[in-house]
Amino acid sequence: MTSQTSRQLKLALVVLMLLALSGCNAVISKRPVGEKPARIVARDWDGDWVTTDGVVKLKVLDPEKGIIRAVWLEDDKSGNPALKTAEIEVRDFGGWLFANTKEDKGRGYVWGRIRNEDRQIIVWSPDEKSFAQAVKDGSLPGRL
Repeated sequence: MTSQTSRQLKLALVVLMLLALSGCNAVISKRPVGEKPARIVARDWDGDWVTTDGVVKLKVLDPEKGIIRAVWLEDDKSGNPALKTAEIEVRDFGGWLFANTKEDKGRGYVWGRIRNEDRQIIVWSPDEKSFAQAVKDGSLPGRL
């Protein structure tokens, strides 16, 4: 795996996890985004994804339901390394995959479009400004 691929994977996973943990201006859904659970292949997702910043370990828990566990080290408030985990639910909608993880305040799920191709994972986060405008305009139900 190239260092660029590793870096992109870690960035994608960290973006999802930070959105879940931060709660600031994230587009949150009450339910996981996607029509149905994605069927994923463990060999395409499982493993230690090494970057210059550390390691993210992915483990497929349920390939039929698209459930993945991510584990990584992150400094706590005191600057000490702490083991962190997140469960990611991958769902399908019309051939697009969406990664969902529960937001830490219990308001719902943070999510993004995700693609795993050629051992490279890319995540696109929803554009919060566009969603906010659609809610203000009444195009989408929701609250700001």
